[in-house]
Amino acid sequence: MTVLNDIKKARELGKNLRLVRDRQEINASLLAIQCGMPLSQLLALESGNLFAFSGTEAFYRGAHQYAFCLGVDLGDSIEHERTALLGETIHDPVIPRFLRKKNHPF
Repeated sequence: MTVLNDIKKARELGKNLRLVRDRQEINASLLAIQCGMPLSQLLALESGNLFAFSGTEAFYRGAHQYAFCLGVDLGDSIEHERTALLGETIHDPVIPRFLRKKNHPF
């Protein structure tokens, strides 16, 4: 069960990193060069692909490096960026956004 939780967390983290990059309007190829990592690794981080890395620890090391290049912290800063971008905090990611009631807190 831990592996499934790790996969979910990695995907959510990758999605958040991608949202921050998009908000900052940074090209993925240029960011990969700036971070000193191959573009394929950067895209694997954005997709939350744990299996593209030698293990969970390697994935999170890469995610920290990616976040550092974006100038954000992996903690509250990414959630703040995501909230600012989407205009809301998503409490239940299982329900697709288009199916949620308008003006509903989640």
